[in-house]
Amino acid sequence: MELRLIIGLIALTAVILLGLFTRKKEDIRMPIIEDRVKLLPYWFKSIGHVFTIISIISILIKHSFDLDIDVNYLVFVLVFSLLIISISAEKEEDEMYKQLRQNAIYYSFFGQAVGLLFFCAISFTSEGNSFFQSDEYPELKIVFIQLIVYLGKYSSLKRRMKQLNSLEV
Repeated sequence: MELRLIIGLIALTAVILLGLFTRKKEDIRMPIIEDRVKLLPYWFKSIGHVFTIISIISILIKHSFDLDIDVNYLVFVLVFSLLIISISAEKEEDEMYKQLRQNAIYYSFFGQAVGLLFFCAISFTSEGNSFFQSDEYPELKIVFIQLIVYLGKYSSLKRRMKQLNSLEV
């Protein structure tokens, strides 16, 4: 079998397993908002962090030593691990964290739109071949931008909430 087919089947299996691990509805009296948002268990967050670090280090090693590795596979692992981090629950998930997630998704959507316009403008004005200029796997780039904005905004909102809660005491 071809390597791309094998990697594609592994990726498809990983996405299916990710869907199977989401939390099931515990009680039929749960509010509607909790019905829509099913998160992975908290321990998935550490798995996502490990794969993120491994993929970033692999990308840096690939570019440093000019190895013959397709960087698109490494970017796919990076995006997949960021997705795992994004949809993993906190240790103590409450309504405030759900509101923070909702705000972060709102900002990531508009951040993605602005980011894509920015990178389109860069690709129109520059002549070199960069990551955002290649036509291979544009959907990975879109999801990458959105997940980075989401994780950044969610962590900053969470940090700000903790600071405000420490001031109230």
